[in-house]
Amino acid sequence: MVGVTPVGVLTDRPSESKRFYKEVLGVDRVQFLKKVPSPDGGETESVLLRLESPHLEVFSVETRVMDRSVNKIVRRDYSLMFHPADFKNLLHKLNVEKIETKMDDRGHLHFEDINGIGWEVKTV
Repeated sequence: MVGVTPVGVLTDRPSESKRFYKEVLGVDRVQFLKKVPSPDGGETESVLLRLESPHLEVFSVETRVMDRSVNKIVRRDYSLMFHPADFKNLLHKLNVEKIETKMDDRGHLHFEDINGIGWEVKTV
């Protein structure tokens, strides 16, 4: 059995986001969950999307200082990693969408999606 970790994405562009995650990234399941009021009390509502795919991994790393009286978080990093079935096709779709991509020294592709979320893609 393949494990799937659902990922929530908050967006003010629900239709475009659903199309992007489904058609460009190839996420298996993209659902609208609910509308969320604007945090600043404005009129703009956001929509919470749920992404599910066995090709999607979520990483969270916290660095804490333990030798002080308060267990203070020094740094917190989050990373979304995607393992596409067809890397060349994904790269082509990102180029068509005019999404800026860059490769790191490990051969991983990095890009920011239409909601400002950073992604890392394993090429093998």
